[in-house]
Amino acid sequence: MDAKPLTPTERELAALDCDRVLVGFQFKPSPLEIGRLTVTIRNHGERLHASVRALPPTNRTRRSDAVLRDWGDLIAQGPRPVPLGAWTYLRALARTVRGFLEVLADAGAAKGGAR
Repeated sequence: MDAKPLTPTERELAALDCDRVLVGFQFKPSPLEIGRLTVTIRNHGERLHASVRALPPTNRTRRSDAVLRDWGDLIAQGPRPVPLGAWTYLRALARTVRGFLEVLADAGAAKGGAR
């Protein structure tokens, strides 16, 4: 599935959504909010995944390969059926989305413009 790349505004929203997820335990969202945020973060991730995969070979790095592999593993495995499994999964997705954003920012800087 080819997803439309995120605009700069959408990438900023993705980063803010990741900030909302990557909080300390005392600020853990409710189970309902965890479910909603999981859908949101996965949607950001799917589009960013497509953008990172579309990078030309000259812009591919060990970091980009690692974040693509992490995303694939997370999507294949899903959340673990343990206490805090859904929240832990959501946090892993958010860290990977941040990785996608960093890879794309680095690729944009390397080519001399925003990506």
